[in-house]
Amino acid sequence: MKPDLDVAATLECEPELLRYLPEILQDFDALGSDPPRLIELLETQGVADEIRTGLDICSGKGATSIALAKRFGMHIDGIDAIGAFVESARAAATNAGVDELCRFTTGDLCAAVTRAGSYDLVVFSSVGPILGGITKTVAHLMMPLRSLGWILIEDSVLLPGAPVRPGFEAHAELDETRRRIEKSGAGIVAMCKFGSEAQRNDADMSRIVRRAAALVARRPDLADLVARYVERQREECDFLERWTQDVTWLLRKPNA
Repeated sequence: MKPDLDVAATLECEPELLRYLPEILQDFDALGSDPPRLIELLETQGVADEIRTGLDICSGKGATSIALAKRFGMHIDGIDAIGAFVESARAAATNAGVDELCRFTTGDLCAAVTRAGSYDLVVFSSVGPILGGITKTVAHLMMPLRSLGWILIEDSVLLPGAPVRPGFEAHAELDETRRRIEKSGAGIVAMCKFGSEAQRNDADMSRIVRRAAALVARRPDLADLVARYVERQREECDFLERWTQDVTWLLRKPNA
Protein backbone atom coordinates (compact mmCIF):
# COMPACT_ATOMS: atom_id res chain seq x y z
CA MET A 1 0.00 0.00 0.00
CA LYS A 2 1.29 3.47 -0.84
CA PRO A 3 2.24 5.71 2.12
CA ASP A 4 -0.28 8.40 1.08
CA LEU A 5 -3.06 5.81 1.17
CA ASP A 6 -2.00 4.73 4.66
CA VAL A 7 -2.00 8.33 5.88
CA ALA A 8 -5.32 9.09 4.21
CA ALA A 9 -6.90 6.05 5.89
CA THR A 10 -5.52 7.12 9.27
CA LEU A 11 -6.93 10.61 8.83
CA GLU A 12 -10.31 9.30 7.64
CA CYS A 13 -10.17 10.93 4.22
CA GLU A 14 -9.72 9.99 0.59
CA PRO A 15 -6.21 10.42 -0.87
CA GLU A 16 -7.41 13.17 -3.21
CA LEU A 17 -8.38 15.30 -0.19
CA LEU A 18 -5.15 14.78 1.72
CA ARG A 19 -3.49 17.95 0.42
CA TYR A 20 -6.45 20.03 1.66
CA LEU A 21 -6.57 18.65 5.20
CA PRO A 22 -4.23 21.32 6.61
CA GLU A 23 -6.80 23.90 5.50
CA ILE A 24 -9.73 22.00 7.03
CA LEU A 25 -7.81 21.30 10.26
CA GLN A 26 -6.16 24.69 10.62
CA ASP A 27 -7.93 25.38 13.95
CA PHE A 28 -6.39 22.32 15.62
CA ASP A 29 -2.90 22.25 17.11
CA ALA A 30 -2.85 18.92 18.95
CA LEU A 31 -4.70 16.87 16.28
CA GLY A 32 -6.08 14.34 18.72
CA SER A 33 -3.24 14.14 21.23
CA ASP A 34 -3.39 15.47 24.79
CA PRO A 35 0.09 16.75 25.80
CA PRO A 36 -0.79 17.66 29.43
CA ARG A 37 -2.06 14.11 29.94
CA LEU A 38 1.19 12.63 28.63
CA ILE A 39 3.33 14.94 30.73
CA GLU A 40 1.36 14.13 33.89
CA LEU A 41 1.77 10.42 33.31
CA LEU A 42 5.54 10.74 32.83
CA GLU A 43 5.86 12.85 35.97
CA THR A 44 3.73 10.63 38.19
CA GLN A 45 5.75 7.60 37.11
CA GLY A 46 9.06 9.34 37.84
CA VAL A 47 10.32 9.01 34.27
CA ALA A 48 11.37 12.65 33.75
CA ASP A 49 15.04 12.12 34.60
CA GLU A 50 15.34 9.22 32.16
CA ILE A 51 14.14 10.92 28.97
CA ARG A 52 16.65 13.18 27.28
CA THR A 53 15.86 12.24 23.67
CA GLY A 54 12.56 11.38 22.02
CA LEU A 55 10.90 10.41 18.74
CA ASP A 56 7.35 11.56 18.02
CA ILE A 57 5.75 9.42 15.30
CA CYS A 58 3.09 11.26 13.30
CA SER A 59 3.95 14.48 15.13
CA GLY A 60 1.36 16.60 13.31
CA LYS A 61 1.74 20.29 14.14
CA GLY A 62 4.20 19.50 16.93
CA ALA A 63 2.04 20.12 19.99
CA THR A 64 3.22 17.03 21.89
CA SER A 65 6.89 17.37 20.92
CA ILE A 66 6.94 21.04 21.88
CA ALA A 67 5.23 20.39 25.22
CA LEU A 68 7.73 17.63 26.08
CA ALA A 69 10.68 19.80 25.08
CA LYS A 70 9.44 22.73 27.18
CA ARG A 71 8.66 20.64 30.25
CA PHE A 72 11.64 18.28 30.29
CA GLY A 73 14.26 20.10 28.19
CA MET A 74 14.55 17.01 26.00
CA HIS A 75 15.68 16.85 22.39
CA ILE A 76 12.89 15.39 20.27
CA ASP A 77 12.56 14.45 16.62
CA GLY A 78 9.08 14.67 15.13
CA ILE A 79 8.15 13.03 11.85
CA ASP A 80 4.96 13.45 9.86
CA ALA A 81 3.83 12.60 6.35
CA ILE A 82 2.15 15.95 5.69
CA GLY A 83 4.57 18.73 4.82
CA ALA A 84 2.20 21.55 5.81
CA PHE A 85 1.90 20.11 9.32
CA VAL A 86 5.69 19.92 9.59
CA GLU A 87 6.03 23.57 8.57
CA SER A 88 3.46 24.52 11.21
CA ALA A 89 5.36 22.49 13.81
CA ARG A 90 8.63 24.26 13.01
CA ALA A 91 7.00 27.66 13.31
CA ALA A 92 5.32 26.68 16.59
CA ALA A 93 8.62 25.43 18.03
CA THR A 94 10.27 28.73 17.17
CA ASN A 95 7.43 30.68 18.77
CA ALA A 96 7.72 28.50 21.89
CA GLY A 97 11.48 29.02 22.08
CA VAL A 98 12.32 25.33 21.72
CA ASP A 99 13.40 25.22 18.07
CA GLU A 100 16.88 24.10 19.16
CA LEU A 101 15.35 21.13 20.97
CA CYS A 102 12.78 20.09 18.34
CA ARG A 103 13.55 18.83 14.85
CA PHE A 104 10.59 18.21 12.57
CA THR A 105 10.86 16.39 9.25
CA THR A 106 8.56 15.03 6.57
CA GLY A 107 8.96 11.33 5.93
CA ASP A 108 7.63 7.80 5.83
CA LEU A 109 6.20 7.01 9.25
CA CYS A 110 6.63 3.28 8.82
CA ALA A 111 10.29 3.62 7.81
CA ALA A 112 10.95 5.72 10.90
CA VAL A 113 10.31 2.75 13.18
CA THR A 114 12.23 0.11 11.24
CA ARG A 115 15.66 1.57 11.98
CA ALA A 116 17.42 0.63 15.20
CA GLY A 117 18.08 3.62 17.41
CA SER A 118 18.83 4.78 20.93
CA TYR A 119 15.99 7.15 21.79
CA ASP A 120 14.86 7.30 25.42
CA LEU A 121 11.20 7.82 24.50
CA VAL A 122 8.91 7.11 21.54
CA VAL A 123 5.51 8.81 21.35
CA PHE A 124 2.65 7.36 19.31
CA SER A 125 -0.34 9.57 19.94
CA SER A 126 -3.76 9.07 18.31
CA VAL A 127 -2.25 7.57 15.17
CA GLY A 128 -4.31 4.40 14.84
CA PRO A 129 -3.28 1.10 13.22
CA ILE A 130 -0.97 2.51 10.56
CA LEU A 131 1.75 0.10 11.76
CA GLY A 132 -0.68 -2.82 12.14
CA GLY A 133 -2.45 -4.16 15.23
CA ILE A 134 -1.29 -3.15 18.70
CA THR A 135 1.11 -6.11 19.10
CA LYS A 136 2.92 -5.32 15.88
CA THR A 137 2.76 -1.58 16.57
CA VAL A 138 4.48 -1.88 19.93
CA ALA A 139 7.10 -4.23 18.47
CA HIS A 140 7.86 -1.61 15.81
CA LEU A 141 7.97 1.23 18.34
CA MET A 142 10.62 -0.60 20.37
CA MET A 143 13.01 -0.61 17.41
CA PRO A 144 14.17 3.04 17.68
CA LEU A 145 14.54 2.75 21.48
CA ARG A 146 17.50 1.97 23.68
CA SER A 147 17.18 -0.90 26.11
CA LEU A 148 14.78 0.03 28.92
CA GLY A 149 13.49 2.95 26.83
CA TRP A 150 9.92 4.20 27.18
CA ILE A 151 6.85 4.24 24.91
CA LEU A 152 3.82 6.50 25.26
CA ILE A 153 0.71 5.45 23.33
CA GLU A 154 -2.58 7.32 23.21
CA ASP A 155 -5.39 5.32 21.65
CA SER A 156 -8.89 4.05 22.30
CA VAL A 157 -10.21 0.65 23.36
CA LEU A 158 -13.63 -0.77 22.57
CA LEU A 159 -16.39 -0.96 25.12
CA PRO A 160 -18.30 -4.25 25.49
CA GLY A 161 -20.81 -4.78 22.70
CA ALA A 162 -19.18 -2.34 20.30
CA PRO A 163 -20.26 -2.96 16.69
CA VAL A 164 -17.76 -3.58 13.92
CA ARG A 165 -16.72 -0.31 12.28
CA PRO A 166 -14.29 0.28 9.40
CA GLY A 167 -11.05 1.72 10.72
CA PHE A 168 -11.44 0.03 14.11
CA GLU A 169 -11.01 -3.59 13.07
CA ALA A 170 -7.67 -3.75 14.91
CA HIS A 171 -9.11 -2.37 18.15
CA ALA A 172 -10.22 -4.54 21.06
CA GLU A 173 -11.61 -4.26 24.56
CA LEU A 174 -9.29 -3.23 27.38
CA ASP A 175 -8.27 -6.64 28.72
CA GLU A 176 -7.62 -8.01 25.24
CA THR A 177 -5.62 -4.90 24.32
CA ARG A 178 -3.52 -5.40 27.43
CA ARG A 179 -2.91 -9.02 26.46
CA ARG A 180 -1.87 -8.03 22.94
CA ILE A 181 0.57 -5.42 24.28
CA GLU A 182 2.14 -7.95 26.63
CA LYS A 183 2.53 -10.32 23.68
CA SER A 184 4.84 -7.74 22.05
CA GLY A 185 7.37 -8.19 24.84
CA ALA A 186 7.04 -4.65 26.20
CA GLY A 187 6.30 -4.14 29.87
CA ILE A 188 3.17 -2.22 30.86
CA VAL A 189 4.23 0.32 33.48
CA ALA A 190 1.03 2.36 33.71
CA MET A 191 -2.35 2.71 32.06
CA CYS A 192 -4.78 5.60 32.42
CA LYS A 193 -8.42 5.56 31.26
CA PHE A 194 -10.40 8.64 30.30
CA GLY A 195 -14.07 9.20 29.57
CA SER A 196 -15.67 10.61 26.44
CA GLU A 197 -15.50 14.36 25.91
CA ALA A 198 -18.74 14.99 24.00
CA GLN A 199 -18.67 18.77 24.38
CA ARG A 200 -15.16 18.99 22.95
CA ASN A 201 -16.12 16.68 20.09
CA ASP A 202 -19.11 18.92 19.27
CA ALA A 203 -16.90 22.00 19.28
CA ASP A 204 -14.32 20.24 17.11
CA MET A 205 -16.99 19.25 14.58
CA SER A 206 -18.22 22.83 14.40
CA ARG A 207 -14.71 23.99 13.50
CA ILE A 208 -14.35 21.28 10.86
CA VAL A 209 -17.73 22.11 9.30
CA ARG A 210 -16.88 25.81 9.15
CA ARG A 211 -13.51 25.26 7.46
CA ALA A 212 -14.94 22.62 5.14
CA ALA A 213 -17.64 25.04 4.00
CA ALA A 214 -15.00 27.70 3.31
CA LEU A 215 -12.98 25.23 1.24
CA VAL A 216 -16.03 24.22 -0.82
CA ALA A 217 -16.91 27.88 -1.40
CA ARG A 218 -13.43 28.35 -2.86
CA ARG A 219 -13.29 24.96 -4.61
CA PRO A 220 -16.82 23.77 -5.53
CA ASP A 221 -15.32 20.85 -7.43
CA LEU A 222 -14.30 19.34 -4.07
CA ALA A 223 -17.83 19.41 -2.65
CA ASP A 224 -18.45 15.66 -2.79
CA LEU A 225 -15.04 14.76 -1.35
CA VAL A 226 -15.44 17.26 1.46
CA ALA A 227 -19.00 16.18 2.24
CA ARG A 228 -17.91 12.55 2.55
CA TYR A 229 -15.05 13.56 4.85
CA VAL A 230 -17.30 15.63 7.12
CA GLU A 231 -19.86 12.82 7.32
CA ARG A 232 -17.15 10.31 8.25
CA GLN A 233 -15.96 12.66 10.96
CA ARG A 234 -19.48 12.91 12.38
CA GLU A 235 -19.88 9.13 12.33
CA GLU A 236 -16.50 8.60 13.96
CA CYS A 237 -17.21 11.11 16.73
CA ASP A 238 -20.50 9.35 17.45
CA PHE A 239 -18.79 5.95 17.51
CA LEU A 240 -15.99 7.18 19.77
CA GLU A 241 -18.43 8.69 22.25
CA ARG A 242 -20.71 5.65 22.40
CA TRP A 243 -18.40 2.68 21.99
CA THR A 244 -14.82 3.55 22.98
CA GLN A 245 -12.74 4.73 25.88
CA ASP A 246 -9.53 6.73 25.61
CA VAL A 247 -6.50 5.03 27.14
CA THR A 248 -2.93 6.22 27.58
CA TRP A 249 -0.28 3.52 28.00
CA LEU A 250 3.23 3.91 29.37
CA LEU A 251 5.33 0.95 28.26
CA ARG A 252 8.97 -0.02 28.70
CA LYS A 253 11.25 -1.88 26.35
CA PRO A 254 12.92 -4.86 28.04
CA ASN A 255 16.63 -4.96 28.68
CA ALA A 256 18.57 -6.44 25.78
